[in-house]
Amino acid sequence: MAVETRFSGWQKDALSMAAECLTKDWMHGSLDLRHRLVIVPTRNAGRRLRERLAEIASSKGSAVIPGRIATPDYLITDHYERFPSQASPSEILALWIKLLKDIDLQNYPALFPSDTAGFTQDNSWLLSTAEQFVRLRRELGEGGFSFNDMAGEMSESPEPERWQELARLEKIYLRHLEELGLQDPEDVKNLIAEKPTVYEQVKSIDVIAVPDPLPLAVTALEKISETHNVTVYVQAPAELREGFDCWGRPLVDFWSKRKINIPDEQKNVMLSAGPREQAAKVADILVQNRQQADSAAIGVPDEEVTPHLSHELEQHGINTFNPAGETLESHPIMQLIDRLTDVIISGDFESFS
Repeated sequence: MAVETRFSGWQKDALSMAAECLTKDWMHGSLDLRHRLVIVPTRNAGRRLRERLAEIASSKGSAVIPGRIATPDYLITDHYERFPSQASPSEILALWIKLLKDIDLQNYPALFPSDTAGFTQDNSWLLSTAEQFVRLRRELGEGGFSFNDMAGEMSESPEPERWQELARLEKIYLRHLEELGLQDPEDVKNLIAEKPTVYEQVKSIDVIAVPDPLPLAVTALEKISETHNVTVYVQAPAELREGFDCWGRPLVDFWSKRKINIPDEQKNVMLSAGPREQAAKVADILVQNRQQADSAAIGVPDEEVTPHLSHELEQHGINTFNPAGETLESHPIMQLIDRLTDVIISGDFESFS
């Protein structure tokens, strides 16, 4: 088996391209996708693809027998419960809080500088610091890295001591997990990526318009390709093949040196003073061209623009969807709970106010 990379050009949108890929050889009867595992960039992309396939099947008086349409993280998730002793998020957070409560900060001067020596590790500090460490390990884990790995990788960096101290704390954390008979979820993801499993009826895997799959997901796909056909569909013309790797990921060296010719640049490139002005300009363009939410996609490289853009478009009656989603902590009810927690823990007037 091998990995095949196909290029679809830029003439069609990604959704139409994906639907065409999955219906190409379908002639009659129900559209049976049970033998295919389809990897798409976001959950919303999966939802829209399922809807489009249903519409296509309905137009032919037929139906879809669905297969699995998932995002890259599906490939490193324990679907078969091979690792039942994984620690839960609350257990992980509790262990880190206990660890931070027990250590002497003065033994970790790079992480906790001298001006924090003698600092009282109150509940608020313990919780926020533990959450930072858990989040950092999770983000590194997506690439298959741990604190210990980074301590080696960053030995020549300006601040190698920080990574070394993080590695020491990680070692204590992992020892506590082992004592409790629990497994670290980040370690489990690595184990799954090295020995991935797919459902028995799946014969082929289609990776469609996924420009930045998780590194661990790519590791899993490499292993799966040893026994299954893996086809990667890239939404770009074949003459740009050298600008992508076999997984459809843009190659930095190629694109950083490539000049992009923008048709009628003076007209099509517009400058704005800031996020609010950018949002207003985009809203005006959509309104002038009578574009609705389901017929336009807006790329926002600076997340600072996103809330202004959502507000402006909603003012014009245009619904928006942000595939990045919103964090739970940004929800008003969570902010209220956070404030109440501060009141209970600290009891000071500032928190009450």
